[in-house]
Amino acid sequence: MNRRDLTIVNALGILDNPNAEQSLAAASQLNPSSDQLSIDERTLTDAHASGLTAVNITLGYTMGEMEPYAHTLEEIAVWDRHLAEHPADLTKVLKAADIDRARVDGKVGVIYGFQNAVAVGDDVGRVAEFERLGVRVIQLTYNQANHLGDGSMAPDNGGLTPFGREVVAAINDARVMVDLSHSGERTCLDAIRASREPISINHTGCRALCDLPRNKTDEELRRSPTAAASWASTSCRSSTRTGTPPPPTSSRTSSTPSTSVVRTPSASAPTAPSRASTTSTPTGSPWPTTWPTGRPPGSAQRASARTRCPSCPTSMASTSSTA
Repeated sequence: MNRRDLTIVNALGILDNPNAEQSLAAASQLNPSSDQLSIDERTLTDAHASGLTAVNITLGYTMGEMEPYAHTLEEIAVWDRHLAEHPADLTKVLKAADIDRARVDGKVGVIYGFQNAVAVGDDVGRVAEFERLGVRVIQLTYNQANHLGDGSMAPDNGGLTPFGREVVAAINDARVMVDLSHSGERTCLDAIRASREPISINHTGCRALCDLPRNKTDEELRRSPTAAASWASTSCRSSTRTGTPPPPTSSRTSSTPSTSVVRTPSASAPTAPSRASTTSTPTGSPWPTTWPTGRPPGSAQRASARTRCPSCPTSMASTSSTA
């Protein structure tokens, strides 16, 4: 079968040559920016050789000291430059048909996605602005809490805030995908109920199989099909028990490419996993047992980001999944 007969979408990844000098220099940083990526001949050759049709990249503010909104606009501009520099290989995905067009044209489609919606600030109108700039996936929270809701590592497991509900509605209005991958259980369930459009949980694991906070409970997975959702599992260290992971060195890289298949909803809902285990942190787990409840971008929240859950070391394939 010809590779152009297959549509392969990396639901969360990046394009980079991790062995290039620039990328190696950035590998020791906790939160490297998109202008430190190396999108060179090796990157593009590997992406094409993999059969990749499109990839949802992480850009914009996820965590750190930078001002979220300004940093996010800068990151979007950087990726626009990346695409402009490689028109024969890369193309921006703005609608589903663009993924098919990328496959037919032999290009790699690039989907702009956020892993934290903090850049919305207190202006819900920014959602429409981000959509106009090409963003097509917005994850409501990262691991910690923000002003929209609680992430998976927030100790209170609080639900979607009133402003969070406004943001979900605005994301729906903009026809952008609501992503709930890092959300806490209550925030996830609230957002599933609030969303009028399909939601995504594009990188997670099953809590019943591996009791880690980043993984989704059976209740979340069962509710997802009722929202016409898609969800995918990942072999990332933050979702599997592979021993004590090393300290995080980059928020954008992963030790193992995703081997999961995105489950696209059909008329019948996927079979739910077995009964969920408790939400407690396992004894001896390297994951922190407490997390800040402050709302970013406050200084306490930013400081806590440096000691977030052990995630992924720096080695990765050019189209690997991120945490």
